[in-house]
Amino acid sequence: MVAALDVAFLQLSHGLVILDDGRVCEITQMFDRFGDETEDPSQAMAAVARLPSGNWLSIDLSMFEHQETH
Repeated sequence: MVAALDVAFLQLSHGLVILDDGRVCEITQMFDRFGDETEDPSQAMAAVARLPSGNWLSIDLSMFEHQETH
């Protein structure tokens, strides 16, 4: 059985995911609403990140609220 992974923080523009246990993962791909790969964070609807263990995490970005930082 695989433990559930919770995403604590996403920074699409820098390609980072931080999990609730503190692990930092690199986003390797983002996909738009048509399923096409995109490099534009504003168009991304899903992302794939590589975990430190070498496994992969798929992320439904519609589950997250956008926060603006300055």
